[in-house]
Amino acid sequence: MPRWLRIVRGMIGTGITFAVVIGALAAVVVTITGLVGGSLTLLSYGLAARFGVVGFIVGVLFSGALALAARSKSLRSLSLRLFTALGAGGGALYFGFLAANAFRVWTPRVALINFVTLTVMGAGAAAFTWLVARKAGAIGAGDAEDAGAIGEGAAEPLVRKANASERVG
Repeated sequence: MPRWLRIVRGMIGTGITFAVVIGALAAVVVTITGLVGGSLTLLSYGLAARFGVVGFIVGVLFSGALALAARSKSLRSLSLRLFTALGAGGGALYFGFLAANAFRVWTPRVALINFVTLTVMGAGAAAFTWLVARKAGAIGAGDAEDAGAIGEGAAEPLVRKANASERVG
């Protein structure tokens, strides 16, 4: 598989991960506020679904920024601070896309709330991604062999070719 296709696949996978995590957290918040406030409706869960869609976009932007920023670094050398900053940058970049047309209808207060929400959401999801990768052993495993840089290596074939000694007949 070509390198660019692996990067696109990773970007989509990260976007899906961000969408699930952020959508689930939004659903929990909607449920808690609905139960406390007494106004839990199906429309409230539509808001959580919209947060999931936004999470997908922020995740794709984050992983694209990560692919560019960490092109020649190994996963082990990437810090939580870098992941969090790139996630916040993905949220801020998405805010910029939205704000290009929305400033006509947003008040400064709404714009500030959207900016803070998107950057915190991106930073939090990126930090969570780093922590999950570390727990899985992809980052910071001292005795594991280095997997190489993010942009290095060729894709392995799905079917292994038999060498001359393994051929029958």
